[in-house]
Parts: sequence; C-alpha cells; structure tokens
Amino acid sequence: MRFNPILLAGHQHFTHRRDRRHLAGARCQRRTANRFVYILAGQKHGPIAIVEVAAADDPRVLALRRLIGIVDRLREPGGCPWDLEQTEASMAPCVIEEAHELAEAIEDDEPGEVAAEAGDVLLNVLLICKIAEQGGRFDLARAAELCADKLVRRHPHVFGDAEARDAGAVLGRWEA
Repeated sequence: MRFNPILLAGHQHFTHRRDRRHLAGARCQRRTANRFVYILAGQKHGPIAIVEVAAADDPRVLALRRLIGIVDRLREPGGCPWDLEQTEASMAPCVIEEAHELAEAIEDDEPGEVAAEAGDVLLNVLLICKIAEQGGRFDLARAAELCADKLVRRHPHVFGDAEARDAGAVLGRWEA
C-alpha cells in the first residue's frame, strides 16, 4: 500500500480554509512527540493519506511563528526602512553571504555559531518570501508547499513503497 503524506503546519485548530478542508472527516489516530497523525481516506493523491501536523505547543512552531511575525512587522508600513527597501534581487547577495557564514560555522564546529548562522539564513528566506508575497508573486506557504512536495517526491523510499539500500541510491534518485 502506498502512503501519500500531506504535510501541514499548525494544530487541530486551523485558520486557513484549505487546512480544514484537508482534515474534513479525518480521525486523529495517535499523538506522537510534538505532532498529531491523522489518517484520511479518499484524497486525490491516493486512497489513504497520512497527515502529520505539528502541535501548536511544539517549540519549533512557536519559534517560527514568532520569527514570521517579526519579519511581517519589519515589512509593514512604519517598519524598518532597510527591510522595506529590499527586493528579491537585493536579497540575493545577503543569502549567499549568510550561506557562506553558515558553512564556515559548520566547518569550525561551533554549535552556537551554527545555530545563529542557520537563523540568519532562515531570516533571509522568510524575508524573500515576504517580499515576494507583497509583490503578488508567491508566499511562504507556497514555498513551503513546493519544498514539502519535492521532498516527498524525492523520498519514495520513506513516503512510498520504493526501496533505497544506501545513501548512493538516494542521491541517484535525487539527481534524476
């Protein structure tokens, strides 16, 4: 049997109409650490889907919600003049610089620095998504959906019935 996951953020109390639609008729089967697992029937991607939903009190969800709120505030009227001037194109060098700093921190094996630089990369991604949203191009939800879909598609050995005996097999599928 092939399982087709649909990954959503949040909890049982969804604010977006499409999230509630996905969970209509779903039964919560179990709660695991920091997430609820729902079993759905009759989804368009297959007869059964597994939905993993991060709990609202998951520290990762709380931290991301706070960071998203901060980025939103920086880009609002009356927000930060520097952030308000940025465009997707002007952010490209920032992303590259922060990625290099992250790689350097990883190489130096400094966990605190790695966390700080990973946060800087995340900030840049969130800011680019907010800029794109304000320009009507795409938003963070769309970027996250595309990323999740790609990860599921490239990992049929985890989310489907394919097998991958080693990392080389996974890499070969990833590059295909």
